[in-house]
Amino acid sequence: ILLLGFSSLVVYGWAFQELDECGCFGAYVEMTPAVTLSKNVILMGALGFAGWSGRRARLAGNALTAGFAKPAAAAAGLALLAVAAAGFHDPHAGVGGAERPFAGVTYATEAGEEDLGEGTHFIAFYSATCEHCMAEAPELNDLVLDAPDMPAAAAFIYGEEDEIDIFEMITMPLFPLQSVEAPFFARHVGTAPPRYYLIHEGRPLESWEDSLPGWDAIEAALAGASE
Repeated sequence: ILLLGFSSLVVYGWAFQELDECGCFGAYVEMTPAVTLSKNVILMGALGFAGWSGRRARLAGNALTAGFAKPAAAAAGLALLAVAAAGFHDPHAGVGGAERPFAGVTYATEAGEEDLGEGTHFIAFYSATCEHCMAEAPELNDLVLDAPDMPAAAAFIYGEEDEIDIFEMITMPLFPLQSVEAPFFARHVGTAPPRYYLIHEGRPLESWEDSLPGWDAIEAALAGASE
C-alpha cells in the first residue's frame, strides 16, 4: 500500500509538477520518475509473489517455505536497491581508473571545457556553506593573480544553486566554479572541506587538507613531478 501510494505521488509530480527526481535518497542516489516507478513495480511484484507463495505454502502445510517467502522478497528488494545505487551515474566521475582518477573530469571555463586528464591543474574542493572555504577563496585569488607559473585553477563546489550564487558574490573568485554532486565531492574531500589537489594528466601529484598551500609548496610538487 505504501509503495502504491508513493508511486501515485511520483506519477502526479511527474505529470503535473515537472518532477525530475524522486528524492528518496537525496543527492546520493538520484532516480528519475521512470526509474523510481520501475523499481516500485518490481518491488510490488516481489511482495505479491511472496504473499502468494507464502499463503500457498501455509495451505500445503509447508511452514519452512512459508517462513522463507517474505525474507526472500526483502532480500530481492535490497538487491534491487543495491543495483540502483551501483548504477547511479556520477557525471563528474573520472574514466582513467586508479592511476588517473581525474582523467575525463571536466570543468567549464569562458573558453570552453577543461579536462583534468590533459595538462596541469590546481583544483579546490569547496562547500558553498563552508565559512572556512569562503575565507580561503580570496587567498586562491591571490595565487591566481600573483604566483608565477600557477597552473590553471578551478574550484569544484557542492551546494544548492542559490548557495553557490551567494558564495560567488561573497568571494568574487578569479577562477571557475564547477558545481558537483555529493558522491563525487565526498569521495575527494575526506573529512571536511576545503581540500586542494595538484593534478597532472589526470593524476594527483599532491593534495592538501584544511588549508591552501603556499606557492612554495605547489612549486615543489610541480618540480618533483618533472624529475
